[in-house]
Amino acid sequence: MTVKDYAKRQSRGGWGGCIEILAFVISNKTTVWVWIPIGHGRYRRTTCFQVPDGQSEGRIDLVHTGVHYDFVQLNKAEIISQMRIRLKHSMMAPPGGAASRGRGEDGAPPGGAA
Repeated sequence: MTVKDYAKRQSRGGWGGCIEILAFVISNKTTVWVWIPIGHGRYRRTTCFQVPDGQSEGRIDLVHTGVHYDFVQLNKAEIISQMRIRLKHSMMAPPGGAASRGRGEDGAPPGGAA
């Protein structure tokens, strides 16, 4: 698909994706983190569209459910608490041990959001 064809398709109400998120990041100097649901009201960060160091004017979080991206305001206190718990467990386990295996950037559920 050419750029012209893509732009034409999007201009008729097409849903945006990574290209549109990246365009937003560059034009608004705002970092975007994308999360996916992993069950039991928990989320894992899968993608980070990062603004170069010193240029960011903030960050927004999106949840991707496979079809659509939704804005979410994460409960930062709960994220920090979960990160401390993971750090504590990973310090107690040997490198590559069970405490660190399969762990990603888990976030708080949007239900705790404002």
